[in-house]
Amino acid sequence: MANGKFTVKSAYHLAVRISSLENRGSASDCSLMRRFWRSLWRLPIPHKVRHFAWRACREALPTKVNLKKRKVLTNDSCEWCKVKLETAGYALWGCPKAQEMLLAKNVNLDCVSRLVMVARKLWHSRNEWRLNGVMKSGKQLVFGAMQY
Repeated sequence: MANGKFTVKSAYHLAVRISSLENRGSASDCSLMRRFWRSLWRLPIPHKVRHFAWRACREALPTKVNLKKRKVLTNDSCEWCKVKLETAGYALWGCPKAQEMLLAKNVNLDCVSRLVMVARKLWHSRNEWRLNGVMKSGKQLVFGAMQY
């Protein structure tokens, strides 16, 4: 975002930086965080999808890591790859299944909106697979997100 352009890459790096802060109430550059959140809340997508993105950035989704912390589950590995811990960041961006959809580098506001829609669809599909055994391809997920 140094050049003023909002990209998926800059949003991802900011989200990673935010989630790694020990004290989430303070950051070295509050104006950067304010711009990020303002951009998120202004995306032309349904409110529940913006809310989902906010929860994902704050690690507030019911991931396996969070459910294990609350003693709901005993296994906290990724539902799809079974290799790494399932945090929101890993489930939506780091897992090879998620990365099938994250090929674009520089995108505009419309692309960011689509990315958030796809992330929510990915999360929903992950839950559908875990609960009902229904697995969708990356192509089906993207198509479903764009239809929504």
